[in-house]
This record gives sequence, structure tokens and C-alpha cells, in this order.
Amino acid sequence: MAATKKGANYHFGSKLHIGVDSGTGYIHSYTTTAANAHDITETHNLIREDDEVVSGDSGYLGIEEREEITSNPVLKDKKYEIVARPSRLKKYKGPDGEVQW
Repeated sequence: MAATKKGANYHFGSKLHIGVDSGTGYIHSYTTTAANAHDITETHNLIREDDEVVSGDSGYLGIEEREEITSNPVLKDKKYEIVARPSRLKKYKGPDGEVQW
């Protein structure tokens, strides 16, 4: 366990990283780390060999370029669909002129 600061708040504890099957919603793998560990460092432990597509939020950007992924032939050939950071998305104005995401 470790302490970490987010904004003005300190957090002490650990994180649970989980791998979920997109078809069933069942948890198939998990790991725990200290609270100050980044999510991307545990991703290679959560991907199964039979996974075809790996999805994640913007915290996982660049996962396909990490050494743990590129050095493993099974993980290297997966399709990675990672969401862009909100700051990179262009705002869309609807017909009424109101901003929509």
C-alpha cells in the first residue's frame, strides 16, 4: 500500500485492476497494486490469449507501444481500442446551437 495525491487530496491504499469479458460481463482476471501505480503497468497481466479486442479508457493510451506488449507475439497482434482524451474530442454543436458530446 502507498499514498498518492490527486488534486489537493491524499489517498492511501491499494488498487484492484480487473479484466472483464465484454460478452458476459464476468471478471476473468485481476491484480492488485499500490495506490500510486499507474493502470497501464498491469494491463499485460489482464489480457487473455483468446481476447481479440482490448478496450480501455484514455488512461491506456499508448498500450500497444509498451515493451510488455510488443515483446509478446500473442499480445502484439490484438486490436486495441482506446478512447481518446476528452480534451482531444471536438465539440459538436447540435441544430439548436447547444454543445453536445
